[in-house]
Amino acid sequence: MAEIFDQWPEKYDMWFETPIGRLVRQYESRLLLEMARPGHGEKILDVGCGTGVFTADLLAAGSEVTGFELSLPMLRRAGEKASGRPFYMVRGDMRRLPFATGSFDKTISVTAIEFLDEDAPSAVAEMFRVTRPGGLVVVASLNSLSPLGGQKKGRSRSGPSDLRPRPLQVPI
Repeated sequence: MAEIFDQWPEKYDMWFETPIGRLVRQYESRLLLEMARPGHGEKILDVGCGTGVFTADLLAAGSEVTGFELSLPMLRRAGEKASGRPFYMVRGDMRRLPFATGSFDKTISVTAIEFLDEDAPSAVAEMFRVTRPGGLVVVASLNSLSPLGGQKKGRSRSGPSDLRPRPLQVPI
């Protein structure tokens, strides 16, 4: 799966510069910030951080962010964008997060979970495991019931899609 995303960094960022991409970014960012309520000094894990499009919003709020990503080129791009800010990069599979239980105040994941062909429940369980008791987990996923949702698999092989995530906020 990483090899698919390894080809995306430039195209992914360029898509967010298109008119629809800017609109989606604005809408999704506002929704993410409203739901996650990142605070100064909070430790936040961004699972499937990609090129750091939404990581930037968390950092701007003063949070310390660990970007977790399967694709090294995507992760490197996120690191370049976050240069000089409290951003830590970790590469790996979201079904096996290499962090101690309760390591983060909040865990977020935007449009990543739907790319797991199987075993998505273990990825969600991992997000809950690494989030401290009383913390918050926010997962935004592509809406598979939308007209474009059925096309996700075909589009995921060629580049980023314009599908909007549907968030789930779960306090723990």
